[in-house]
Amino acid sequence: MRVVTLAAIIVLLGFLMFGCTSENNSNNVPNYAENYTPNYTDHGQDNVQNIAPSPPKPVETYKGGPIFIKGDDEFTSANGVIDGSGTKDDPYVIDLAGWTIDASLSDTSKEPYVKFGIAISETSKYFVIKNCRVNDSDYAAKQSYGVGISLYSAENGRIENCTITGIHTGILPDGAYNITIADSTVENCEEGISTGTYSSDSIIVSNNTIMENGVGISFHYLQNSNAVNNTIGNNGVGVRMTNAAGSEISGNILQENKDGIDVSPGNWEGGKDNNVISYNIVSGTADNDKNSNNVGISVDGSYDTVTYNTVNGNDWGISIDGNNNTVSYNTANNNQKTGIWISGVNHVVSHNTFVSNNELKEFHSDKSPYWYDVYIEKAANALEDNSYGTIYKEWEAMNLPG
Repeated sequence: MRVVTLAAIIVLLGFLMFGCTSENNSNNVPNYAENYTPNYTDHGQDNVQNIAPSPPKPVETYKGGPIFIKGDDEFTSANGVIDGSGTKDDPYVIDLAGWTIDASLSDTSKEPYVKFGIAISETSKYFVIKNCRVNDSDYAAKQSYGVGISLYSAENGRIENCTITGIHTGILPDGAYNITIADSTVENCEEGISTGTYSSDSIIVSNNTIMENGVGISFHYLQNSNAVNNTIGNNGVGVRMTNAAGSEISGNILQENKDGIDVSPGNWEGGKDNNVISYNIVSGTADNDKNSNNVGISVDGSYDTVTYNTVNGNDWGISIDGNNNTVSYNTANNNQKTGIWISGVNHVVSHNTFVSNNELKEFHSDKSPYWYDVYIEKAANALEDNSYGTIYKEWEAMNLPG
């Protein structure tokens, strides 16, 4: 009787351990930019620790060499296409699992006349590039220009689960439309992901790891685009946005970059950039040098929104310039110098927390702080319902008109 009871217990335990399944609630990245809805990951501070580049995986050099596709007719098996018909529901698939492309093998005497791993240009069909690895074995020695994946004047593309290392520019959508770059790693490039010199629209960069580049993400000459939920660390600049409109930098973790997020004026018609910088965690731009001026988030545009960011432990916290920007519900604490520096006019700064800045503990001879929680240059800005310890109003201190 005792043996039967013991056996029944073992069977029951086995059912409980192995007989139940759970659904994997992974964060689903939308297939194409036109269907994109931001889903900001709840990045806790624990997630910010120990950011490091991924270890290399053993792969063989792709025997087909660099892949160049110009025009929809060149989506062929000879150019690496293994599946699909080029429609939205059945995109062409280039799957290079287990292979790496060495861009140094490119013949630069032929189009596109630079070193590249994969280059797609002047296409409108839907396509996916997946599981590829691209590097430039000559880059460390020669520092010559090359692109890991180039999408010039291309539309309706998706790059996923790719690794780009050691090349001048990792991924380059240039003059492109409706491009998604997701779940990929870009490391040790001069520019990690860059949108080039021609105007692009609807570029989505999401859930990538972008490490040890000169610039992690360089968004310029584009609109209606988003960089969301990326891990961006140890770059010269984490995210740089220049001449952009209606775009978003949200839900990213940025750690140990020289500068975190840098937004410059857009110069769009009507003078309104309308970019959003929100829900980012930015830390570790400080380098313990009182002469440095590294900034967590810097915005010098017009009609931009900076909201719900956590900007702690940097050299400078937040810097606002330009005009008519909204800064709300941010936290900028324990920065070495100033929590928020407000230049320009007609900004609304409300419901933020700026405390315990001036971590350098520098003071004037009269014991007033050298750095403040809030430094505001002109009276033509609105401060509403903020929490801070120290504030410096430049126009009052210098007896200037507001």
